[in-house]
Amino acid sequence: MGVCIFYIIVLLFYLVLAHLSLKQQPPEVEDDLEIDNLQFAKELDKEPATGNEKQPKEPVTDSSERLTTDKQTETANENKSESILTQEQINEITNKLQRVMEDEKIYLNSELNTLELARSIRSNTKYLYYYLREILHLRFYEYVNHFRIADAKEMMLSTEEKIEYIALSCGFKSYNTFAKAFKKEEGTYPNIWRNEKKQ
Repeated sequence: MGVCIFYIIVLLFYLVLAHLSLKQQPPEVEDDLEIDNLQFAKELDKEPATGNEKQPKEPVTDSSERLTTDKQTETANENKSESILTQEQINEITNKLQRVMEDEKIYLNSELNTLELARSIRSNTKYLYYYLREILHLRFYEYVNHFRIADAKEMMLSTEEKIEYIALSCGFKSYNTFAKAFKKEEGTYPNIWRNEKKQ
């Protein structure tokens, strides 16, 4: 029995020593390769530095500040000599978006996201984001909701359906989301807008 305890103590001693020595060893070659691969992947994601990199925007609190910021952005964009999209690519994206939004009405899908929209025009999300932000000066949901709201306004004037039903059938996930987007675009709530237009 005493011999067993002795062997267990010796085994534990060697395990502790092995553990401590592993902690003090420099990283293995595989770890270095993994770090190099991560750095290489980061380098691939970077665009070449041109000195014209866009500075991050400050948070905008009111509409007059937003107009000033938008004008500054437009001026900065005009001064840029390089764009990630050529004029031919911009025209192609414009035509494809027009087709999927107006003809196919992809915006009726309440689960629509940037990846799905980019795939539907056979592009990628980087180009789509760039096009929406730098060419149209819109965020993704502002762009999509514009089409949804136009559809909803047409339905509100031509039918007697409840606004909740219209919101859901135009691609919004809820009435509240629709009401907020509608007020942002039209300056009033959908029920008030409908009553004013029908008088």
